[in-house]
Amino acid sequence: MIEYLSLTFLGYFAAITPGPDCLFVVRNGLLYGFSSSLASALGILTGNIVYLSLVYLGFASLGKIPLFIFITSLFGGCYLFYLTIISLKESSDLKIDFSQENLEALSQKKLFFKAIFLNLSNPKAILFFSSVLTPFLKENLVLSLLFLYAGISAAFLTAALFSTRLSLIKKKRGIFKATNKIIAALFFFFSVKLFLQAGEAAKALF
Repeated sequence: MIEYLSLTFLGYFAAITPGPDCLFVVRNGLLYGFSSSLASALGILTGNIVYLSLVYLGFASLGKIPLFIFITSLFGGCYLFYLTIISLKESSDLKIDFSQENLEALSQKKLFFKAIFLNLSNPKAILFFSSVLTPFLKENLVLSLLFLYAGISAAFLTAALFSTRLSLIKKKRGIFKATNKIIAALFFFFSVKLFLQAGEAAKALF
């Protein structure tokens, strides 16, 4: 049982570490409130279900196929670069509308599917899941998946709740814009990493 609980803690700390998924959840909570960050978190977790299902079905090697890595990394890099531009634009806009009407106009469904796309654009996720679960393959794999997923879910729920606390800084425009610029810089960093990853995969292909 202790081994399974260690999977939960591993999943939690791996997911809560600042990365594109976690930043996406925090950013939307900061801008639009808890419901938006929760919709984003649910989208990320749905993407994780897809990758965990592939591991369960024995398709972990998919994350080593150059064509798969190239396509997902390229699209993921482009999308993160797009998020970088959007975040910088929001930081420079002095007329950001935080009214309740604006919050209600935001499509939770749209954020949900954007989060799925963002999560699935990282092919290294499936390699992470397969490497973490390798020692448990002779045990109960389903139970291992559930404990790992519980930790990941708790991490993104924590990020969603944390982002709503951060939303208090929206009243302080200077701090808000600085925070948004930091998030934009991190999005850019991760987009570059995915582009480099796509480049390495392209070398293997051609």
